[in-house]
Amino acid sequence: MPNRLDRRRGERLAAKDEQKRLSPKAGFWDRVSTDVIVGLMILGVLAIAATIFTTRALTRTSPPEPPFAQVYAIHAVNGASKTFLAADGKGLLQTTDGGSKWRAIAFKGQPVTALIRDSASPQTYLAVAAGALHRSDDSGASWRALTTNLPPGEIGALAADPASLQQLYAYVKGNGLYRSTDGGASWSQAQAIADADLTTLAVKAGTPQTVYAFHTRRALVRSTDGGKTFTPIGDAAFARAVAGILTVADAPSRVYAVAAGTVRTIYKSDDDGLTWKASSEGITTVEVAALARDPASADIYVTDASGVLYVSRNQGSLWQPLNTAPAP
Repeated sequence: MPNRLDRRRGERLAAKDEQKRLSPKAGFWDRVSTDVIVGLMILGVLAIAATIFTTRALTRTSPPEPPFAQVYAIHAVNGASKTFLAADGKGLLQTTDGGSKWRAIAFKGQPVTALIRDSASPQTYLAVAAGALHRSDDSGASWRALTTNLPPGEIGALAADPASLQQLYAYVKGNGLYRSTDGGASWSQAQAIADADLTTLAVKAGTPQTVYAFHTRRALVRSTDGGKTFTPIGDAAFARAVAGILTVADAPSRVYAVAAGTVRTIYKSDDDGLTWKASSEGITTVEVAALARDPASADIYVTDASGVLYVSRNQGSLWQPLNTAPAP
């Protein structure tokens, strides 16, 4: 059993240890309580979390905005390699790099539902913007509204003879189909249409009396009397939804269509639209949007809904992405 002297010696040693712990020379962790240490650790973790969150917020990038809202037509700009115009739901768009990037150059924020080019004067275009007819004589850089005798109403579809911009057809919603033989200066009604819409129009090259259309009640139709009467054509399996029709001047009986069969893709007819077959080898998308033909090169172009352009140099038998296709 420890005696009194031993107890006092132990008390003095304990007192010295406590004094040493509390003295200024003592180590930091000797003088900090456990609660303070835990609190500092929690604050450190919160600071690290806040830093990570702030860094991610500052460096986060939004997904790129799709180039198209709804593309209605495309055209190659004459003499400018990989430069195209697109009529879209959010304006007239242009690419100068074969479809990698698109930008609005006119009618920003307005739907451009039709775009056609004059084959005889490749710098001249007609467009339907916000339902009205406009003309450009400088490849889309500037536009002016055209005054016409068309009845009031939105122009829902527009087409020209690929061989001549003088031969035009326009569908005015709620009124009917109208025809012009003087480049749009004057119009006469070809047929009153009140119970449906024509959403797509095309004219047979060199034969302006022959008109193709997509009729919302009768599907794909054709007129051989200047639009006065129409007859259903094509296979109903794909003709239930036709977004675009293309005719070509050097093959008058050939017709191309963007249509929805099993997938929405390119179809081709060599008998004025009576029979059709898929013509989409090489196209990997299921959302083909619009097609056009360059009269200068005879190449055919198509874009998908994401803005990627494909080119066919053999009448649609094979397609390649434009940015990887070899030059002719």
